[in-house]
Amino acid sequence: MMTADELWVPHLPPSQRNHAGQRRSVPLAQDNRPTSLSARTASADPRFTIAIVTALRLEYDALAAALDSPPEVLPHDLDDPFIFTTGVFAGRNVVISYPAKTGQRDTALAVQFLELKYGKMRLVILLGICAGIPKPPEGDEIFLGDVVISTAVLAYAHGARLDPTGLQLRKILPHEAGGTIRQVLELIRTDSFSRQLTDVSRGALEKLRHQPHYRPLPENKDLFFDPSYHHLHRPPCPANICNANAPDNTICESAKRTSCRLLQCDKTQARPRPPYSERPFGIHCGVFASADLIMRDAQVRDGLANEYGVLAFDMEATGIWGLNPHIVVIKGVCDYGDSHKPKDWQDFAAARAACVAIAFITKFFPQGNNDF
Repeated sequence: MMTADELWVPHLPPSQRNHAGQRRSVPLAQDNRPTSLSARTASADPRFTIAIVTALRLEYDALAAALDSPPEVLPHDLDDPFIFTTGVFAGRNVVISYPAKTGQRDTALAVQFLELKYGKMRLVILLGICAGIPKPPEGDEIFLGDVVISTAVLAYAHGARLDPTGLQLRKILPHEAGGTIRQVLELIRTDSFSRQLTDVSRGALEKLRHQPHYRPLPENKDLFFDPSYHHLHRPPCPANICNANAPDNTICESAKRTSCRLLQCDKTQARPRPPYSERPFGIHCGVFASADLIMRDAQVRDGLANEYGVLAFDMEATGIWGLNPHIVVIKGVCDYGDSHKPKDWQDFAAARAACVAIAFITKFFPQGNNDF
């Protein structure tokens, strides 16, 4: 993983570098602020100690819906590479990053520039949606709409190669959360704080129920298919690529864009979800596997779960994990990381993640506590 300097310095204009390519000191105006926002090495802005990072528009929309008031654009210079917004979230003024492009690189650059501009954040939440492990080797089953909070991040495609048996990783270990965040995560695992987090997040979600796309889908829309049952054309494939009888289970692009209903995926091959009254939406703490690619292979998914204790997959966490020791990933499970990958749950999963983030801040970083 590149360091912050390796990510940022190459993008500085020549006038702001020294002979070694490092940042020049920035001259200050009479009020002791840097003369250029894009060049500043800012001291902390007292308004902001919490940053929230989203990568997708639907993730930002869910966050905006959960704010106490509509988001506002923060002042920026014309040459600033990123624009940030702000709002009141869980009683705290937060600065929000939503880069124009998705992926690890732009997410990392945006966080780096955010902290150059507003100072080092004491809490950075990467918020949004993820794929989840339906049956972890240990712990409770995971269902769509559940939320996973990071205890560690595994850069699982780093040093990987492909061979006939699939994705082969060199021996790597997840990078664990440290300091205050680790202590908070231990508290979340206790019965008392687990209940409090669930109750506060449930109350926050109730406030979004007037928006239909933030309501939970019926239980029968949560389908976890057996790993051996793939999302393929059951009738002949129009491109003659994927076929239910083919030995390699290759999936054509058309099938990837087509719903299980239209492909006639057999629901009897799927695990039924218990009624919400018996099994409400859960909150889990565990390892995120992160890479700049989409996980849609059940065998690779389960292999990483068994070897590294992975609970969820995303595409941004590994890009920002090393930039600040106080980073936590909070994401809602919208699919199971297999070939079926429905999109129906994305809005609700994003809303649940936002509401769990409200509970996380409310319980562990209360309003007025700027020294956590």
